[in-house]
Amino acid sequence: MASKIWKTFTFFDASTTKLPVGEFLGQDQITCLCSGMRCIFLGLSNGSMVTLSPKYHKSMTWKAHESRPITHAKFLESRQILVTISEDLRDPPEMKVWILKDSDRREFSFQLLSMLRINVQSMFPMTCFSATEDLSDVAAAFANGVIVLIRGDLVHDRGTKQRTIFESEEPITGIQFANENGTYALYVTTTERVMTIKTSIRGHIPPPRVLETAGCALGCLTMDKISGSVLVARNDALYYYGPDGRGPCYAYEGSKSFVGSFGEYVVLLLPPQASSTGTVTAAANSRRPISAKRDNFFEVNTLVVLDTDLQFIAHIEAFTGGVRGIVYEWGAIHILTSDYKMIRLKERALSDRLNLLYQRDLYPTALKLGQKSKITSAEINQINCRYADFLFSKGDYDNAMYQYIQAIEGTQPSQVIRKFLDIQRIPNLIQYLEELHRHAEYVTTEHTTLLLNCYAKLKDVDKLEGFIRSDKGQRFDLNTVISLCRQAGYFGQAAFLARQNHEHDIVMDIFMEDMRKFQDGINFLMTLEPDTMQRNLLKWGRVLLDELPFETTSLFIEFYTGNYVPREEVPTEEVPAPQSGTGGLQGYAAFLQLPYLVNPLSVATPPNPEPENQQTQKSITYRVPLPQTAFSLFVDHPLEFVRFLEALLSTAKAEDALSEVRSTLFEIYLHHASQDLSEAGNVWSTKARSMLESAETVLSTSDVLLLSHLCNFQDGTTLVREDQELFFDIFRSHTSAHDTAGVMTALKKYGHKEPQLYPAALAYLASGPKILEAAGDELLMILETIEKEGLMAPLQVVQVLSKNGVATVRMIRRYLSGMIERERLEIQQVRD
Repeated sequence: MASKIWKTFTFFDASTTKLPVGEFLGQDQITCLCSGMRCIFLGLSNGSMVTLSPKYHKSMTWKAHESRPITHAKFLESRQILVTISEDLRDPPEMKVWILKDSDRREFSFQLLSMLRINVQSMFPMTCFSATEDLSDVAAAFANGVIVLIRGDLVHDRGTKQRTIFESEEPITGIQFANENGTYALYVTTTERVMTIKTSIRGHIPPPRVLETAGCALGCLTMDKISGSVLVARNDALYYYGPDGRGPCYAYEGSKSFVGSFGEYVVLLLPPQASSTGTVTAAANSRRPISAKRDNFFEVNTLVVLDTDLQFIAHIEAFTGGVRGIVYEWGAIHILTSDYKMIRLKERALSDRLNLLYQRDLYPTALKLGQKSKITSAEINQINCRYADFLFSKGDYDNAMYQYIQAIEGTQPSQVIRKFLDIQRIPNLIQYLEELHRHAEYVTTEHTTLLLNCYAKLKDVDKLEGFIRSDKGQRFDLNTVISLCRQAGYFGQAAFLARQNHEHDIVMDIFMEDMRKFQDGINFLMTLEPDTMQRNLLKWGRVLLDELPFETTSLFIEFYTGNYVPREEVPTEEVPAPQSGTGGLQGYAAFLQLPYLVNPLSVATPPNPEPENQQTQKSITYRVPLPQTAFSLFVDHPLEFVRFLEALLSTAKAEDALSEVRSTLFEIYLHHASQDLSEAGNVWSTKARSMLESAETVLSTSDVLLLSHLCNFQDGTTLVREDQELFFDIFRSHTSAHDTAGVMTALKKYGHKEPQLYPAALAYLASGPKILEAAGDELLMILETIEKEGLMAPLQVVQVLSKNGVATVRMIRRYLSGMIERERLEIQQVRD
């Protein structure tokens, strides 16, 4: 078995007291001792029993046996019964059972319940005895290897039966009853073996079961009441045994003359030849812990107190002389030496023991000790914090963080965070912050911000996304986290958070400003309620028109015509991580204030379905905004503006809105017509003319005249004057422009309604040679109409034509010939 070095501490305070043996001893000797009922029992060589007070003064004495030394005594706590055995090797050993009398007096006394003599054939000294807690079975072992089992009602003295259950050539060194699942087993040790005998079986008792072919010395078997196992101390180790055989063992080398299990400690007595400290583990109980050399007062015995669970030596006490007995009472270990000194080992307070461990930086042991002592969680946290600080100072940051996490309820988060920020141990910091978020009562907005910043620095998109999609996402300041994600380049996560919390304006900001996913923006707009949709459409309409003019115009048309219905939201795909990030920050404040800048990430979005496929079956009613609210957004998109206005013109119902739409659309038509002088530009003129000619289109006369004048759109002026029957104004507009063709067209179109246009046309044609030349044969038509309708006298016609010397006789010869002929005919008719 490999040896180990046990750490040694001084967890007990030792004090030595000289027993006042003059009070009770005289010429006699103390032959055995035991403890219980808050006192120590001493068995004397004269057969008397003495009880000692906590100050080791005699509190009671009585004659238990007549003139024979009491060699064994045992107090049974459960029944408050004392068992004493006396022997002198001339007669069989005598056993008596005592019980505490009921008494109102301060001093107590014992009453004899029963007595018997142990039947043995040969007189050998009794080495040890054991009894069950209910005193139903008592076993006595002798040096000749014989064990006698006594069974019966010793409490009520109703008779007993004795039988020899074991015989061996090896001396018995220890026996101990153990309760195994409701039945008793007797563990037996000899110098060569460890065995167990089932004593609860009535009738024939089966042969012993050998557990180990190695025994132990006298006094080296005891019971560990906590575990229910027996403990055997051998020279190499301490061994535990139970129903399944040998259990754990602990190496502790050296000769041992006694083992005792007191509470959570194992007490070993090392005789002089083995006083050097070694290593082992076990537990046992013996009521005859007397060293072999009790008369040599110059040899040193060593008492070792072990904690086998935590594997350290709690105390070592060395003293000269032999040992008469070791007992545990009043929370202390008491060692009675051969010179009648009582050494008391009192365990120190837990705080003192922990401080000793702190001084040696043994924080793991301190933690185990605290847990074993069942201290409060706050005290455990304090130990963890000390341990973490120690590990941090040694540069063991991973284990330090583990301890800080273990003590998270007792730490100051800001101090821990600053420590790991200063050395840029971001992975450790993430561990702490994640654990902190599992304790919602300790989390602040800054902690959440910092955690997400750490995720960003390490580009751990999975954890970032998992965090914001979890319930913990509801514990942080939404605006802070969204801002952080946007600044760190996690736009998809920021959009998710904003969408989950109905921050639709922020979602649009992310789509437009950060991700520049304009189609996603439009898709998202189409899922919003009308009020929110209008607000964002007006805010981002200009940008969307720049990027997606057709889709954006369609959305404007749908909304401003009152046909908008929110679509079902289409989820986006998972968001990939950003591609780069900035370096570390130098402090806590800086870490919070300067998020990492990374490249924008790309978010894939399903293509925009057709509106008719997305609309739900339900209709929605909302207040359609005035068209003018969107006009300014189309400044740089005149063609889309025309499409928008034309759609509104066909659906708008309010007359005020229609008037504004008509005027604006008419103006745009004229603007395009004036800018595009090609054949394609005629399309705009035709559209403008169609508006004026349409019976359903009502435009302000003043607006039409003004716009037509500004854009040099004669058709517009003409149509207005036609509508108001201002034929002369139309005619004069052509004459003022020297538009001979227009003059002739107006004359033909309006002459039948306004005959005086012919004389005006004649005057216009006679105003210049080029005008007259351009008119061609139209002059004769005008003259014929004037003559036919009698609009002018021939002399007046001649005067007009001759005024500017433009017309010649040749040009009007036909007119003159006809006029003369008509005059001649009229004269002829008069004569006749």
